[in-house]
Amino acid sequence: MAIKKTTTTEKSTQKTTKPTEKKTTRTAKPKRKEVDLSQSVLVINMTQGSLTYVAKKGTGYLELSEYLDSDYLTVEELKIMKSSARGMFDKGWLFVDDEDVVEFLGIKKQMDAILLPDELDDLFELPADELRERLKSLSPSVKETVHLAMKKKYEDGELANAHVIRAIEESVNIDNNVSILNI
Repeated sequence: MAIKKTTTTEKSTQKTTKPTEKKTTRTAKPKRKEVDLSQSVLVINMTQGSLTYVAKKGTGYLELSEYLDSDYLTVEELKIMKSSARGMFDKGWLFVDDEDVVEFLGIKKQMDAILLPDELDDLFELPADELRERLKSLSPSVKETVHLAMKKKYEDGELANAHVIRAIEESVNIDNNVSILNI
């Protein structure tokens, strides 16, 4: 069936257009690697505080008391966690240290957004302008982790660059009146 389109000019005319056939080619979706659900996987706390997870179903329980604490969970427990507490991954609180499992769970994007310790340390070495640009691309929870790490480095005397400190504080909306530089 042809679609008719009418236009009005001084003379009334009708234009017809031919229907176009859309050719679709279906490409085979790459299959995910199969992973043994009972396999234990190392998970790491990426928050600057404690992290606790209790599964609503199953036996999953995780308690990590500080930054970079680690424990093992099964792939099945991680799968349940992804369904019931997706924020653990979306907010960058938990790092899964197995590329095949990350791919199987479909959380590669979230794992790529997490700053590992060496990447976090590299941030503090950037010039303030580059740091501001880099911080814009981070999620709010990762920015908070950067801020808490910055405070710890400042208190330990490992960070003294005021421009870097201001850039980080601005990224998490810390007012200059409560800046650690004003203490």
